Amino acid sequence: MKQSLAEHLLLYGIRHFKTDDYWAWAGSSLGEKKARELDGLRDKVTKRCAKKYPRDVKAFYDAAACPETASLILSMKADAIRASGEAVAERLAGRKNIFDLGCGAGYLSTWYARHAQARVTGVDFSEAGIARAGQMATKLKVKNARFLVWDLCTIPHRANRAVQQERAPDRRLIRQPPLLGQFDAVVDTQTLSTVQNILRALVNIKLCLAPGGVLISVPVLETARHARAYIRCLEGAGFRLHAFDFIQYADCGNRGAYPVLTASLQGKSIRVQLEKEYEKIWQYLNPGDL
Repeated sequence: MKQSLAEHLLLYGIRHFKTDDYWAWAGSSLGEKKARELDGLRDKVTKRCAKKYPRDVKAFYDAAACPETASLILSMKADAIRASGEAVAERLAGRKNIFDLGCGAGYLSTWYARHAQARVTGVDFSEAGIARAGQMATKLKVKNARFLVWDLCTIPHRANRAVQQERAPDRRLIRQPPLLGQFDAVVDTQTLSTVQNILRALVNIKLCLAPGGVLISVPVLETARHARAYIRCLEGAGFRLHAFDFIQYADCGNRGAYPVLTASLQGKSIRVQLEKEYEKIWQYLNPGDL
C-alpha cells in the first residue's frame, strides 16, 4: 500500500495542526528570540514586499532546511503542502521525468518519486535546502530523485552540478547541459509566483521541457488581478493555459485556497472568468459572510 503524503511529510517532521495550538508548540520549541527572528524573515516571504528582500528570503529558506527549525516552519502550512502535492500528483499520470521547482528539503520531490514511480529532479536556490534534500533522499532510500542548486532566473545550464558526459562516435566525451529539454512535467508549488522575474523564470523553464511536456503550477495568487498578471506571464513565455481550478486547505484553524494551473506549449488556450472563480472560492471559504 502506498504511503499517503501526510504520512510521508511526518518523516520530515512536518505535522498538521488543525487548530491554533501550533503557536504554543512552536513558541515553546523555538524560544522567544528565535521565534521573533523567524517571524521577521517569514514576513518578508509571505508579504508582497518579498521581492525587495532576496537575502532575507534566502535566509528564511535556508532556515527551513535546518533540521532544528524545518519542522517548526513547515508545520505552519502542513495541510497546504499536502493539498498542493496531492493536486500535482493527480496531474502527473504517465509522466516519467519530473522537474520540481523550489523543492526546498525535497519533501515533495521524494514523494513524487515514490508515488509516481518517476525520475524526479528537484532544484532550489538554497544550498542548505539541496544538501538536506540529498541527505533525506539517501536516508529514505529514494534512488530516483536528484537535487541541484539553481536560481530559476538564471539560464538552466548554470545549475550547480557536474554536467552529464556522453561519448561521441569518435569516443570523445561530449559535455551536455543537464537540464535542457529533458522533462515531460515541470511542477511548481508556491515558488514561481514569488521569484523576482516570473517571465524570465518561465522562459528558462520552457527550455527544460521535452516535446509534449506540461507545467503544473500551484502558485500564491490572492486575487483575480494577481491571477490575470500571472497568466499574462505564462502566455508571454509561450505557454498555453489548459486548466484552472482551486484546491482548499486548513492550517492552524485557518482555511485557505490555492489555484492550480496546467499549461503546455501546444494546443488551445482556455479563457477563465477569473472574477467569478475567485468569488466562488471566497464564498466557499467565508460561508458566514454571505
